[in-house]
Amino acid sequence: MRHTIVLLSASLIALTANAASAQNAAPRNLILFVPDGLRGRIVTPQTAPATGIKILIAEDHDDQRNILGISLAHAGFLPIALRSGEGVVDRVRAERPALILLDIAMPGLDGYSVCRLLKADPELSAIPVILTTTAANVRHRVAGLALGADDFLSKPIDMRELILLIRRRLGC
Repeated sequence: MRHTIVLLSASLIALTANAASAQNAAPRNLILFVPDGLRGRIVTPQTAPATGIKILIAEDHDDQRNILGISLAHAGFLPIALRSGEGVVDRVRAERPALILLDIAMPGLDGYSVCRLLKADPELSAIPVILTTTAANVRHRVAGLALGADDFLSKPIDMRELILLIRRRLGC
């Protein structure tokens, strides 16, 4: 997948994702909000002011996972991205992220199951978990919070809200 980032205004960018596959699907344009501290600067994940704070992302949709990773890197975090719930607990043990973003609806091991496993483990239970989903009804929120999730965000995720929520959760 190739990404092209285009400045639309002082605070909006468009991310065009072109599939690198033989089918060459039509480009998809996605809109991101640029955090205030990055306006007027050219920033890549490699040149972003890194805080050293790792954030693990478990998201099965490539575009959403890429947007989250780019946005977190631009905000100075170190994103660790996984395509599914499989392997999240092992990766959390190995990487020790400061916070975990979990999509609820993933094939195989879903976000609810991963959250349950993380919160049942005494070594990992203190790591904040934010669940994300397109199904934003009260039943989903209550189920996630009952499992020990620390927060819940509905998709589409406003990156400004996500960054502020992460900073508040981590005190940075």
